[in-house]
Amino acid sequence: MLVDAWFDYWISIKKKTVRPNTVRNYTERYERNIKGVIGKKLLTEVKPIHCQKIFSDMAEEGYKTTTIYQTRIALFNMMDFAKENDVIINNPCKKSVKSDM
Repeated sequence: MLVDAWFDYWISIKKKTVRPNTVRNYTERYERNIKGVIGKKLLTEVKPIHCQKIFSDMAEEGYKTTTIYQTRIALFNMMDFAKENDVIINNPCKKSVKSDM
């Protein structure tokens, strides 16, 4: 399954469990910062280095630390949901990936 497809599935579930503002933030961070880097990758092929690239790119583009952190939260939660459901073995966006540049 591609990351894009997993995001669509994950956000459809999130819409039922979190506030609309949270869904909007997750969607915005995905569309603007995550999708271009890993959207077309297979979920199982995403590595910590890919997650790091998302945050490094954002830092280079001048994003605020809080925005980078929000992106990390969205990515971590999305990947953690995949791990909890045995879609992937490990969350590639674990603590070793730094979001503050």
